[in-house]
Amino acid sequence: MSNYRTVARQDVDKTAWDAASASFEQAWFWHQWDVIEAYSSWNGAEDHSFAIADDAQDGQLVCICPLLWFPGRAPVLRLLSRLESTGGPAVAEKLSKRQVTKVHAFVQKTLMDIAERTGAYRVDLSFSPLAPAMIAPNSARINPAVNLAYRESSTHTWIVDLQDENTDTLWMKLDQRVRKTVNKARKLGGEVRQATLDDLPLYMDIHERSCLRLGIAPKPEAYFKAILGDLQNSGSAIAFVGSLADGMPLTVHTFALAKDAALYWTVASDEAVMDTGLNSLVQWEAMQHFLKIGTRFYETGEAFPALKEGKLKQISDFKKGFGAKLHPYFRGVMLRKPVLAASLNLLKALTGRENRIQ
Repeated sequence: MSNYRTVARQDVDKTAWDAASASFEQAWFWHQWDVIEAYSSWNGAEDHSFAIADDAQDGQLVCICPLLWFPGRAPVLRLLSRLESTGGPAVAEKLSKRQVTKVHAFVQKTLMDIAERTGAYRVDLSFSPLAPAMIAPNSARINPAVNLAYRESSTHTWIVDLQDENTDTLWMKLDQRVRKTVNKARKLGGEVRQATLDDLPLYMDIHERSCLRLGIAPKPEAYFKAILGDLQNSGSAIAFVGSLADGMPLTVHTFALAKDAALYWTVASDEAVMDTGLNSLVQWEAMQHFLKIGTRFYETGEAFPALKEGKLKQISDFKKGFGAKLHPYFRGVMLRKPVLAASLNLLKALTGRENRIQ
């Protein structure tokens, strides 16, 4: 009989959960209790995060897995519902190979059981490139999803190595066009300051107007309140506000912080900011802050190096321009309803939609 058992996150002691998140080398920011709470505030989301406990070791946690259920789009909410694990299952390093294999099998069964219970047609796993097990120079760089028999769905991301850098050397590693846009923002009187919870109404105003312009649903206020409030106060996040000479704030950028690494997390920018260089200036000031606090790596975001044109190429080029290099971003997917998934992919191809239909 197995010594392992599944425990819902809400039935785990918060201190024990966060201790595992801090110590497991496969875990990063996304595994933190408060971060999962923030994501659980998304409209329609249900938290199904779980841990694997070892009863032979007094219930000690040997794996933690962030997991959220999201409904599909109306009118087929349940039919198109999905499970998503940002961060993926993180397993304790102290386990033997035999124990790891058993834990992986237990996790695989748990994910399938939850998928069947919730009616999810797919389960998506993504593993942070900034987790120590992934970013270390001697890391195997093997997709952890293969251990769970999940289908490969990996991509790439842009990461800046800040080790042994200073302001001058880092400046010279920026693309010339980025240095020009930073200088342009400075000439326009661009200024950057750290955001506070008092900036929440500003963020929501810009965010909601941006979503309306793009035709997408805005995220709830509680999500950004957690970022600007508790997460920033605990040192797990930091946010910066950018403004021009007239003093009007036009952009707010947030960054995730964990284990000597930073991630460009969310942004809300007024449409008027696009040609001012202010977004580049905020990024540059944030990078200097990361240098001061001893951050080793800065992930600027998902890469689309193969694209030749379009909005995603522009975003990818922006993220690359800060001296970033390509790194693997491992992902995996389990299609519980493969026929439905194939039909959705066909619909995507026929309609020419850029974003993946989920």
